[in-house]
Amino acid sequence: MAYVKNEAEAEEIVQQVFVKLWERRASLTGVRSFSDYFFILVRNKVFDYFSRISRHAQLADIFDRSSGGVTEENAERLLTQKQYGQLVEKAIRQLPERQREVYLLAEREALGYDDIAQRMQISRPTAKKHMELARKFLRAYVRRHMQENEQLLLPGLLAAILALPH
Repeated sequence: MAYVKNEAEAEEIVQQVFVKLWERRASLTGVRSFSDYFFILVRNKVFDYFSRISRHAQLADIFDRSSGGVTEENAERLLTQKQYGQLVEKAIRQLPERQREVYLLAEREALGYDDIAQRMQISRPTAKKHMELARKFLRAYVRRHMQENEQLLLPGLLAAILALPH
């Protein structure tokens, strides 16, 4: 709720996370830290939510779909979320190929370093290093572009990005 600012969307995200946990319950025995795994699943679903907004929501559609008009505050928030999603996607596209691949496997598929290393045929320390470099780049990129364009500043999301593990 702190990130999506919409109770229905927050409930949907929580439901999706628990469905994913249920579907993967057999493979969860190999998870070293359930709280980390859970955090990654939730964070990925929140990022997916913002990516979905950035891909599908056009400002005109926001006004058309509203049932009684969108307040200026809500329209601005939705536009800001769309811009944020676009910013994150742009940052991900600028990662070096191997870092991007590791990042997407970890963040979008919720794979651990061992699984990533096996899939990419690299060592676990190499997978971890690629992830560390990707996160460092993404934090710096988002921080720099949000400072340049203060209208994108979403304190909760910025805090989430800055809080990514090092």
